[in-house]
Amino acid sequence: MDEMMEKFLADPISDDKQKMIASLMPMMMEMMPKMMPSCLTMMLPTLKKEERLEFILKMVAVLVEQGSVGMTEEERRDFVDMVVERASA
Repeated sequence: MDEMMEKFLADPISDDKQKMIASLMPMMMEMMPKMMPSCLTMMLPTLKKEERLEFILKMVAVLVEQGSVGMTEEERRDFVDMVVERASA
């Protein structure tokens, strides 16, 4: 995904391209939480075990880090506890 975005944005961004990206962003932000669980359900089983584990650890780290932005340390600990509890269920 990073490579894809780098290629897409490698060219100088024209005003039209910048406007298009800005207009799509709200829709993408709305769709991602709905689509991501389904995409992961289909994608993860196709990955080799080592790749799957590496991917999952990276994603969980990003989700916890970015999901806890603006939280107090206590709120963050509670949030991490909820994540661990949900993952252990």
